Amino acid sequence: MAQCSIKSCEICESSPGSRFCVDCEQYFCNVCEISHLKTKPCKHHVFQHAHTTNPEEKTPICEKHDERFLYFCNTCSCLLCSICLPNSHKKHDFCLIDETVSRKKSELNTKVKSFESAIQDAEKKVDALKNTMEQFKDATEIAKSKIDEKRKDLVDVINNLSNAYLKEIDEKKLKETQRIEQEINKRRYEIEKDKESINNVKTSMSKQNNTMFLVSVTEMNKNIPSLKSKEDVTELPAKVIFDPAKTIKTDIEKIIGVLTFSASARIKSINTSITKGSLVRLKPTTKESHGVTHESVGKLIDLYRDKSVLVDFQEYDNWTGMLNDLEHVEWKNASLN
Repeated sequence: MAQCSIKSCEICESSPGSRFCVDCEQYFCNVCEISHLKTKPCKHHVFQHAHTTNPEEKTPICEKHDERFLYFCNTCSCLLCSICLPNSHKKHDFCLIDETVSRKKSELNTKVKSFESAIQDAEKKVDALKNTMEQFKDATEIAKSKIDEKRKDLVDVINNLSNAYLKEIDEKKLKETQRIEQEINKRRYEIEKDKESINNVKTSMSKQNNTMFLVSVTEMNKNIPSLKSKEDVTELPAKVIFDPAKTIKTDIEKIIGVLTFSASARIKSINTSITKGSLVRLKPTTKESHGVTHESVGKLIDLYRDKSVLVDFQEYDNWTGMLNDLEHVEWKNASLN
């Protein structure tokens, strides 16, 4: 609000006008203010500090009679001057403006407090929802950590088993290779020896005459290698076969675990007769509060997942509590004004 310089008192004109009468729109000193409020017509006038007053803000007056408004008609919800009242609103429900302002402020204060309470409840629910979200985020990180730990454990098991298999194969390979190489070397030595014997026999056959040949034929037969020894079958190495394990999705889930997302909690039918719009009242075991008694009947406005409720009672709007605090009221038994 705009400030203005302190003027002189418009009544005594000798003292600073430090006070401003909103109803008269005049500046008063402290002494004249006291005298002004002692007069019966002006005892309810409102004063302000002069330095906080904006003289450009004029109090509205009756345009029809050019008079200040003094009354408020509750029947017509309008302001009245001293001429309007007897002319048009004499039989209506009316009162002084100050009385109306006092009552309206009280009503507004009640509604403001009720709404502030509802806002606080809403903020609590938002905070609870935020906490639930944080808990969910923490739970997801824990689940991820457990899955990763299980993966590492399984990798270690697979690596250990694979290494054991590879080691066993290498050992078997070395053993069998050495055995077969020894067998091959032995066979090659025998073959070379047999080839030498055959060559000796062939040489003797070509160089000896018939008489000498017949004399030495028996000895030559002894030098020919036995065919039977050439027919011996060498022991072959063992076959190496690896049959990969056949797994399906369900087998993998059994090994590493099963991931599920449980559904959020939903309201189930604790009392199927109570729904949004139902008429309700406090149970006899529920403590009375905010002017709401066990005889009070209200309308259920909202029902939340945590089983909390919002009810409009005639005595108190936006009453909050728990579903278990209420009982259903049949329409025929309800008494709502």
